[in-house]
Amino acid sequence: CARFRPAKKTTAPSPRQPNPVPPAPLQPRRPLDERLRIANELLIPALQEMVSGKSLPIQPLDEEFALRGNQIALRDPELFSRDPSALLRLFLAAGKHGLTAFDPACLRALWRGRLRINRAFRQDPRNMAAFLELLRQPRGITWSIAMLARYDMLGRYLPAFARITGQMQHDGFHIYTVDEHTMAVLRNLRRFTVSEFSHEFPLASRLITAFDKTELQRQSIRTASIL
Repeated sequence: CARFRPAKKTTAPSPRQPNPVPPAPLQPRRPLDERLRIANELLIPALQEMVSGKSLPIQPLDEEFALRGNQIALRDPELFSRDPSALLRLFLAAGKHGLTAFDPACLRALWRGRLRINRAFRQDPRNMAAFLELLRQPRGITWSIAMLARYDMLGRYLPAFARITGQMQHDGFHIYTVDEHTMAVLRNLRRFTVSEFSHEFPLASRLITAFDKTELQRQSIRTASIL
């Protein structure tokens, strides 16, 4: 007779464990001191002007912008409400005339006008052309991009940049937030092109000088540093 063999004991397959849900990324937040600094920049100059009762004369630069002291100003306080595209033209005008400061009223209008940067603004060919032109400027590019980032305009125009604003990298190597690191990359790339600083990184300076000769090449390098 056939030998009896007990059936092998089988175990039921364990239920498949669901993939762990990754923790939600930290939402970018502007540090409190950053928000307070912006509030001071918006309010204190206006209060000082009210207290002193002094107002500097305005010298027209073009049809939209003017010079007030050493600051760029608006000829029409409602310019950004009437034409949001003028937000980018403001930075082009500032770079053209070598200005790196805003008139208090202009800064407040800019801060209000940033809310007009939406999908329609981003898809407007005029604004696309103005932003690319900004990246081709021979001077003032680092200041312009830094101001766009500071006053919450760069993140509105480039939503990907908004997601890295205030974002920390929790390791022992990175000491800056991702957006600050991006600004540092842009500054260093610009610095490589200035002969005065070529002794700091001679090889990088020679390479970028050889490559950064046309407007398209200049724009490509700077766009890549931001993205």
